[in-house]
Amino acid sequence: MGAWAGTGPPDRAPRPVRGAAALELERRVLSRGLWLKTERRGGLVLRRRQRWCPRPLGELLLRRLVIRGQHFGRYLPVVPLRFGQDLGDAVVLQPFAHGATPLRRLTAARRSDPKIIRSLCRFWAAVQRGWLTGGWLPDIGGRVFLPWELYRPWQTDNVVVDGAGDCWLVDAGASAVFHSARSPFGRLHAALMLGALRQCMRRLGCGVDGPRR
Repeated sequence: MGAWAGTGPPDRAPRPVRGAAALELERRVLSRGLWLKTERRGGLVLRRRQRWCPRPLGELLLRRLVIRGQHFGRYLPVVPLRFGQDLGDAVVLQPFAHGATPLRRLTAARRSDPKIIRSLCRFWAAVQRGWLTGGWLPDIGGRVFLPWELYRPWQTDNVVVDGAGDCWLVDAGASAVFHSARSPFGRLHAALMLGALRQCMRRLGCGVDGPRR
């Protein structure tokens, strides 16, 4: 497997808005975590520390986020991440995936599109290979309102499909406790998540390297 084993070439990743003006646009909070929050600002997505998060901890978590994105980017199509500054604070910048649809919002017609099926088969197969070879699992679980919803890969916001039918990982956040093979919790989570992925792949007719149909 080469450096890029995902569903789309890296030069097709969404492009960021250039210039400082991109950071002066109105903020829209997309999600809030315990230590980090995610905002959209025009054509950019920003991740930054929460007000109560100590600066050194925030910068450590942001640095790990970029490192994790680089790791997953070796075998998955990841919307690229880079460091930046906003109002004197360290932030991680990422192009907003314009026109892309999270998996959980795909219509029934798009779910049955052969191009999207092939793309998903390749994406999920690469996730499995990445776990076996690198011991890390990206956060591709479903949007959780109830605990069992986590293991519904179709219900995730962290994987999107662009207008060409290619899949992208848009959130490279993955904690070592729940996503690394070094942790017993990570190994348990991976067993459940990969089992759910294999069920989805069987329903789509995926073979080892893609769909059989």
